[in-house]
Amino acid sequence: MLQACSSSRAGRPSGKDAACESEGVRAVVSEHWPKGGEGALELADAVQEACDDRTDFRFLYALSKPLRDRVELVASEVYGADGVDRAPEAASKLRMYQEDPVTAGYGLCMVKTHLSLSGDPVWRACPRGSGCS
Repeated sequence: MLQACSSSRAGRPSGKDAACESEGVRAVVSEHWPKGGEGALELADAVQEACDDRTDFRFLYALSKPLRDRVELVASEVYGADGVDRAPEAASKLRMYQEDPVTAGYGLCMVKTHLSLSGDPVWRACPRGSGCS
């Protein structure tokens, strides 16, 4: 595994690199912001090396699984949710994509903000039993 850590504005590593390495994750400080492409060369080399590592990669779900089930699986396995609450518009769009033979087999990309795992920006994290939305 590889973790990219941005350097701080003062030009020092953010400290995340030591935490990553203590967990067996290689950490590389990237200075792409202050130094442009040259500041990302160490990261690029580390990514190239990581591509050669042997892994036990498996997809979390089969693309043949219904889209609704894939969303539930990602929510529970990745985000620790006990369930998924959907707004009516989201439920409608989910049905539309699942019923379309072209989009039904697409992979799933779920993105949550750094603020919350719910649609409510006041929440921090998503406590078990709360039903992430």
